[in-house]
Amino acid sequence: MRLQSGWRLGQLFFFILATGLALSGQPSTTRISDTIYLANGEKFNGYVQIEWQSFVTPKAPVAPYSNLHRVIDGILDVHLVPTKNSGNTAYYRVRYFRNGRVQFAEFWDVPTSTATLSISSVRLVSPPEPGQGGTPGSGIDLPLPQEDVEGLPSDLADRPVKGPNYFPSRAVYVNPDGALEAIAGSPTDCVRVDGTAAPCGSGDSALYRVEGEIPSGVLSGVNQIFTLSSIPGPPESLQLYRNGVLQKSGLDYTLSGAVITFALLEMPQPGDVLLAYYRTFQGSTPPAGGSGSLPQVVCSLPGSSTNALTLTALGSCLVGSSMLQAGDRLEIQFDFALTGSISDGYEVQFDWNGTPILARSFVAGDATSSNRATIVIGSATRQYSTTSVGQVSVLQAGTGSLPLPGGTFPVEIRGRVNTNPSAQLTLTSYSITRFPRVIVP
Repeated sequence: MRLQSGWRLGQLFFFILATGLALSGQPSTTRISDTIYLANGEKFNGYVQIEWQSFVTPKAPVAPYSNLHRVIDGILDVHLVPTKNSGNTAYYRVRYFRNGRVQFAEFWDVPTSTATLSISSVRLVSPPEPGQGGTPGSGIDLPLPQEDVEGLPSDLADRPVKGPNYFPSRAVYVNPDGALEAIAGSPTDCVRVDGTAAPCGSGDSALYRVEGEIPSGVLSGVNQIFTLSSIPGPPESLQLYRNGVLQKSGLDYTLSGAVITFALLEMPQPGDVLLAYYRTFQGSTPPAGGSGSLPQVVCSLPGSSTNALTLTALGSCLVGSSMLQAGDRLEIQFDFALTGSISDGYEVQFDWNGTPILARSFVAGDATSSNRATIVIGSATRQYSTTSVGQVSVLQAGTGSLPLPGGTFPVEIRGRVNTNPSAQLTLTSYSITRFPRVIVP
C-alpha cells in the first residue's frame, strides 16, 4: 500500500510539471470585443474572416491559419495572439463578408494587453509592408475583385456600352444590341426617335398640330363611328371633347387609325358638339374642314459674315415640298448689318431652290437693312411678294410666281460687299415660318 501511494504521488508530480511546462510555452492572447456598424448606422450581420501568416512570439511560433467568426447584431468577440513587435509578417488580415460578398477588408496589429481592446485600437491604417496591397490610410486591401463588391457585376452588365459606330460629340441612339451608336447625318438635321436623321421640316419629321377639328359622322344618337381627317400621331396625342367634356380613350371611345368608335352608352346625341385636338405627321392627309394648325418655325438661326466681293452664302435652310399644302403661307425674314467701313455699299439676294426672288443693292450709309418675303401656296400657282428697306435706301417691293420643287430643296441667303474688303457684311439673323391653312366652319 505504501509503494502504491508513493507511485501515485510521483505521477501527480510529473503531471503538474508537464502541465506547467506546456502552459509556459503557450502564447498569451488579447481579447478584442466591439460592435460593428455599417455606414448607414445599421449593425453589421455576417461573417468576419481573420487570417494570419506564420510569425514567432516570445513563447512559441504561430502557424498560418484563418478563423471564420459569425457576427450577429454587430457583436464581434475574439481572442488573438499579440502581433505587435513580432516582425513584418506578424499581422492579421480581416475581411468582412455580408450576403456572400466581401464588404470591406482591413489589417490588425494586436498588442499585448490584459484589458479588452476595441477594433479601432488594433486597426492598421495601411498594410504593414509595401507591396501587400491596399491604400495608405484606408485599411482596405485593393484592388478588390468585381465579384467581391455587392451588386457591381450586375450594375456593370446593365449599363449601356459603346457600339462599333460610337463617336464623341454626336447624338446617340440605342441599337438592337443595347449599345450606343452615333447618329449619322448633318449637324443641322433633326433626329427621329428611331435613331434616323433628316433635314428639319422635311418629309415626316414635321408635325401638324390640329386644333378644333369636327370629326365627320352623323349625330343621331345611334351612330358610333366618327372619322378624323388625319391619323393622330402618336395616337395618345388625341384629345376629344364632347360638349366641352374631355372623353377618355378606352372608356368613352376607342381609336383605330383615324376612326373613332364611341361606346354604346356614350354615343353622341343630336345637337352635341365634338371637337378634336391632335398631332399628325406631314406625310399624312392634310387637315380638312374644321381643322387648323399652329405656325411652324422651319428654321430660325444667326447667319455668318463675309468681306468677299462676290455673292457668298451666309445662311440656308431645307424645305420639304410635302409639308406645303394649298392654302399654306411661308414668311421669310432676314436682316443684315455692315461694319468696318459703312461708306461702302453691299448687295443681298434670296434664292428659292436656286432662283433669285429678292435681289437688292444697298448704298453707303445703309448700316442695317431689313428684308421680307412671303410665299403663298395656291391650288395651282405659287406666288411670292417681297419688301426690302435700308437705313438710307427706301422701301422696295416686288412680286411674282415660282415653281414648287419636289422633294426637299434649299433656300439660301447670300451677300457681298461692293468694293472695300475692310468692310464686313453680317447676316444678323434669318427665319422661315410656315403658317398652315386654317378653315373655320
